[in-house]
Amino acid sequence: MTPVMDPIPGHSSRFKPFLPFMLGLSLLVPGVSRGATAEQPAPPQEEEGEDPAYKERPWKWNEAEERKVGEVEKAVKKEGNFFVFESAHWLVRTEVSARFTAELACFMDLYYEKLHAVLGLPPKPKIPQKPTVQIFAQQKDYAAIFNDNSRGHYRYLFDGPTGRVKELCLYSFIIRPEERDFARFYYQILLHEGTHLLLRTHLGKERIPVFLDEGIATYFQFWDLRASREENLSKRYSRSFYRYTLQALQKKDYPSLEGYMALKPEAWNPDKMGMKALTNYALGESFIETLLTQPEAKGLFEKILTGLLDPNAKEKFGRAEIDKSQTLWHAQLDKLVLSLNPKTEVTPPESKDPKPAGR
Repeated sequence: MTPVMDPIPGHSSRFKPFLPFMLGLSLLVPGVSRGATAEQPAPPQEEEGEDPAYKERPWKWNEAEERKVGEVEKAVKKEGNFFVFESAHWLVRTEVSARFTAELACFMDLYYEKLHAVLGLPPKPKIPQKPTVQIFAQQKDYAAIFNDNSRGHYRYLFDGPTGRVKELCLYSFIIRPEERDFARFYYQILLHEGTHLLLRTHLGKERIPVFLDEGIATYFQFWDLRASREENLSKRYSRSFYRYTLQALQKKDYPSLEGYMALKPEAWNPDKMGMKALTNYALGESFIETLLTQPEAKGLFEKILTGLLDPNAKEKFGRAEIDKSQTLWHAQLDKLVLSLNPKTEVTPPESKDPKPAGR
């Protein structure tokens, strides 16, 4: 049977034409998504007031959650090399241990509920099948599927004739021995790739511009599951890596929003997670933050999400929204460039644009 998408493991996919997301743009997106790199770009020395959530820190359970993890651990089954558990929202498979599998399942269920609430996703996804989370015990087994410098991937594959989902999975691996203790696992990769998966379950076969897909995933990669939406929005800027990645950006190089919306997947990561790719991730992250934190952008993110989830929605993210979003985004970049390079000359925005939240 011929699939709609034919993924090339660890690289990209071949596609058939699809209906545009907006304004007749011909947008292409992959069925394979690269996650964060195995070695994340390290930020410089902490600034005053830096949010420690930016740094990796151990995951901790409260007493009630510990009891839940213990119950799940007893229900974990062994299938070949994998420890397996089907939670409320996920099928979890790891080569690590029953305990790790139980903690991963509880973490992913918590994340599922939090992100659904934050994004206001519909209660019923278009794809009823539960996504799979698979963690390899060694990098070499992951690299046998994805031979690149990524720390995680998500893949989805539909069967052409039946339309059924053949694959909907998040992949990652243990990179250091201490990560076999879930508290020390780099769980931000779960947030990044998990966001891709959750969006896909609600998108079904609908396409999403790679700029938005990666921008949303990167933004929620550093979301604090223990904090409220308001707390997250106020502190999220201090957790971002885009401030450092984009510090050399010049005003003449500010990207066109329309151009980035039309960016093809092969152009997103042309240097195997080098500076070009990291810059694209950073730009996507900064754009989503602009939409979620700036008062003047109120309602724009919701329009984008509504248009993605329902192609027949009456309210579209059209020309006026693109122009307004780009103006606010560029004003945000002006502030970023000026704060990191005080001698840089930037053009003040026409309207008053408050400082990024948490700055």
